[in-house]
Amino acid sequence: MFRRLSSIPSLEVLGEVSRLVGPLREGDLLGVIATDQLAYSYALSTAVESVGRAYYMDVSSRIPPVSGEVLFGRVYSMEEVLSGLDYVEDGSLVIVGSLNVLEPSKEDILEVKKIADRKGLYMMFVVEEPSLNELDLLSEAKRLFIVPEVFEQLLVLRISYYRGKYRLSLSVLRTYPDNLRALGEHEIQIKEEALFPSRGGQPQE
Repeated sequence: MFRRLSSIPSLEVLGEVSRLVGPLREGDLLGVIATDQLAYSYALSTAVESVGRAYYMDVSSRIPPVSGEVLFGRVYSMEEVLSGLDYVEDGSLVIVGSLNVLEPSKEDILEVKKIADRKGLYMMFVVEEPSLNELDLLSEAKRLFIVPEVFEQLLVLRISYYRGKYRLSLSVLRTYPDNLRALGEHEIQIKEEALFPSRGGQPQE
């Protein structure tokens, strides 16, 4: 039941963002709110590129072309997400998109957390919310993720374009106690190829 925190494996799920915020530990949950389609695509493609292989469940197969391997499962409810986790290899990265469409309950989120801990999964939930209330991000996180306290990391991603350069604006709402200095607002300049990857194939059914 008990494990030393220092011995739990971790993963830089979001590349440069994870190097700033800190890696995600095995069995833990990461919640990402993307305010635009570019930010949503960036989160998905960066996660897969970072680990090389990932499981992706969503109502829509809108993951961009990537060089890594994506095993895709279409889901229409949290019940199907929970069932799909039975087929995921232990220690894998699992991405669930469009969480708000699946309308999870508190019990659903807690059950996901229990399975992630048991199977040693790295769980990333992504929500696209263009009408996000920027003045009350913590309340927005509670609305979208139901039980934000269960998530070890909560991030808000936005992509903007100015003078020929793409920038990622990042709000860190929640992270591990050993990296609290990352809380707050950050800006990262990102390369165009990170937004528009041209390699890879289509998701596999």
